[in-house]
Amino acid sequence: WSTSLLSRQQTGWAWFALMLANGEDLMAFRLLREDGERSRFDHGMLADGATQRVLQPDDFELLPLTYWTDPTGAEWPVVWELKIGDRRLLVRALLDDQLMDTLVVYWEGLVEVLEEGEIVGRGYMELTGYNR
Repeated sequence: WSTSLLSRQQTGWAWFALMLANGEDLMAFRLLREDGERSRFDHGMLADGATQRVLQPDDFELLPLTYWTDPTGAEWPVVWELKIGDRRLLVRALLDDQLMDTLVVYWEGLVEVLEEGEIVGRGYMELTGYNR
């Protein structure tokens, strides 16, 4: 699917696929809305090989912390805090400029995951809608 499937109130998304050193895999996404509210379609999945847990919108938060400004002046969040219950993960781009300037301009690239200041994983992040 692509940005062509977004409703008028949705402006883009932030999507994360993370592999943690403890064997957990984590996927989470947040749809961006014009009004800044959470979407009922925000979801995720936390799996450890034996069990899987679907994350509903109330189960997690994605908070942008640091932005990179591209040559056009658009600001892309390159550091995020991902909260799942009491757990706090920091998701940080390995390079700020991983912008894809195609028919749809978006940011996608490699990230590292930190917990309590220690690198605990790596992954991939995709962002759209920040260049509006």
